[in-house]
Amino acid sequence: MIPNFDTGRVRVQLMCADDRVSAVQVGSERPDVAMVLRGRTADQAVQLLPLLFALCGQAQARAAGLALAAARGEECAPRLDPDVQREVMREHLWRCLVDLPPLLGEAALQQEFVSAMKWIAEGNRADVRALLNSPRIAALYQRLQQTEAPTLAPT
Repeated sequence: MIPNFDTGRVRVQLMCADDRVSAVQVGSERPDVAMVLRGRTADQAVQLLPLLFALCGQAQARAAGLALAAARGEECAPRLDPDVQREVMREHLWRCLVDLPPLLGEAALQQEFVSAMKWIAEGNRADVRALLNSPRIAALYQRLQQTEAPTLAPT
């Protein structure tokens, strides 16, 4: 991260009526990225972007790189970027294996997450697939199905 760089936040407010969401307000307090990038070359800015975003840094960098290429008049063939694919798998597995279980009263599947990260780095999707089809994940899915939807209190 850049020292003294405020990563900001996104605030979501739900308004409820009759036990349903009736309105949503989203406020973004994202940082002024331009301030950090000012004075740098376009190529330097693209290289710096993944360091500025904790989530989806590779995707941010890829989007910036594509925008820069388009601005230069370069054509880019559509393709799935392997770095972005790995990043997406990592983010989703973190949410499913580490964040979700405690919300359901279960222990986080930290060792499974660590193993999955190793398999992703090695390009071993078969073991990732086997993990996602394992009895522990099936039990977590079943626990999720048994959980009642949260009741939203009116604000």
